[in-house]
Amino acid sequence: AMVAMAALLVGAVLGTMSRSGEEAAAIHAVRVPMCEAVVAEMHIEIHKHSLRRHGEDDVWETVPAICLAIVQNYTLRSGPWRLDRRAVRLDDSDAGP
Repeated sequence: AMVAMAALLVGAVLGTMSRSGEEAAAIHAVRVPMCEAVVAEMHIEIHKHSLRRHGEDDVWETVPAICLAIVQNYTLRSGPWRLDRRAVRLDDSDAGP
Protein backbone atom coordinates (compact mmCIF):
# COMPACT_ATOMS: atom_id res chain seq x y z
CA ALA A 1 0.00 0.00 0.00
CA MET A 2 2.88 2.40 0.78
CA VAL A 3 4.53 1.85 -2.60
CA ALA A 4 1.20 2.29 -4.38
CA MET A 5 0.56 5.53 -2.52
CA ALA A 6 4.03 6.83 -3.35
CA ALA A 7 3.47 5.99 -7.03
CA LEU A 8 0.09 7.70 -6.91
CA LEU A 9 1.62 10.80 -5.33
CA VAL A 10 4.35 10.99 -7.95
CA GLY A 11 1.88 10.33 -10.75
CA ALA A 12 -0.59 12.91 -9.49
CA VAL A 13 2.07 15.56 -9.06
CA LEU A 14 3.90 14.92 -12.32
CA GLY A 15 0.86 13.92 -14.35
CA THR A 16 2.89 11.31 -16.22
CA MET A 17 1.23 8.14 -14.96
CA SER A 18 -0.74 6.21 -17.56
CA ARG A 19 -4.18 6.20 -16.02
CA SER A 20 -6.60 3.33 -16.03
CA GLY A 21 -10.15 4.11 -14.93
CA GLU A 22 -9.31 2.97 -11.40
CA GLU A 23 -6.16 5.08 -11.22
CA ALA A 24 -7.99 8.13 -12.51
CA ALA A 25 -10.74 7.61 -9.92
CA ALA A 26 -8.16 7.32 -7.13
CA ILE A 27 -6.30 10.46 -8.23
CA HIS A 28 -9.54 12.42 -8.55
CA ALA A 29 -10.72 11.30 -5.09
CA VAL A 30 -7.50 11.96 -3.17
CA ARG A 31 -5.97 14.92 -5.03
CA VAL A 32 -7.17 17.55 -2.52
CA PRO A 33 -6.51 15.41 0.61
CA MET A 34 -3.03 14.58 -0.76
CA CYS A 35 -2.23 18.26 -1.31
CA GLU A 36 -3.47 19.06 2.19
CA ALA A 37 -1.29 16.27 3.60
CA VAL A 38 1.80 17.56 1.75
CA VAL A 39 1.24 21.09 3.06
CA ALA A 40 0.66 19.78 6.60
CA GLU A 41 3.85 17.69 6.50
CA MET A 42 5.83 20.61 5.03
CA HIS A 43 4.62 22.81 7.87
CA ILE A 44 5.74 20.19 10.41
CA GLU A 45 9.21 19.85 8.81
CA ILE A 46 9.72 23.62 8.54
CA HIS A 47 8.92 24.14 12.21
CA LYS A 48 10.66 20.98 13.44
CA HIS A 49 13.97 22.10 11.93
CA SER A 50 13.53 25.91 12.01
CA LEU A 51 13.98 26.07 8.25
CA ARG A 52 12.77 29.60 7.72
CA ARG A 53 16.11 30.96 8.90
CA HIS A 54 17.98 30.26 5.66
CA GLY A 55 15.17 30.70 3.20
CA GLU A 56 13.72 28.69 0.38
CA ASP A 57 16.67 26.35 -0.24
CA ASP A 58 16.32 24.73 3.18
CA VAL A 59 12.61 24.21 2.62
CA TRP A 60 13.24 22.66 -0.82
CA GLU A 61 15.71 20.21 0.72
CA THR A 62 12.93 18.85 2.98
CA VAL A 63 11.02 17.33 0.04
CA PRO A 64 12.37 13.79 0.71
CA ALA A 65 11.39 14.12 4.38
CA ILE A 66 7.91 15.30 3.41
CA CYS A 67 7.47 12.35 1.03
CA LEU A 68 8.68 9.94 3.73
CA ALA A 69 6.21 11.42 6.21
CA ILE A 70 3.38 10.99 3.71
CA VAL A 71 4.25 7.33 3.14
CA GLN A 72 4.69 6.70 6.89
CA ASN A 73 1.59 8.49 8.12
CA TYR A 74 -1.07 8.08 5.44
CA THR A 75 -2.78 5.08 3.85
CA LEU A 76 -4.56 5.04 0.51
CA ARG A 77 -7.77 3.02 0.77
CA SER A 78 -10.21 1.96 -1.91
CA GLY A 79 -13.97 1.53 -1.95
CA PRO A 80 -14.50 4.55 -2.02
CA TRP A 81 -11.00 5.96 -2.53
CA ARG A 82 -9.75 7.95 0.43
CA LEU A 83 -6.55 8.97 2.14
CA ASP A 84 -6.48 8.03 5.83
CA ARG A 85 -4.09 9.60 8.33
CA ARG A 86 -2.57 7.42 11.05
CA ALA A 87 -4.08 7.97 14.48
CA VAL A 88 -0.60 8.03 16.02
CA ARG A 89 2.08 9.83 14.05
CA LEU A 90 5.10 7.76 13.01
CA ASP A 91 8.20 9.96 13.05
CA ASP A 92 11.44 9.50 11.10
CA SER A 93 13.17 8.04 14.13
CA ASP A 94 10.41 5.42 14.53
CA ALA A 95 10.76 4.04 11.00
CA GLY A 96 13.35 1.41 11.86
CA PRO A 97 16.41 0.36 9.84
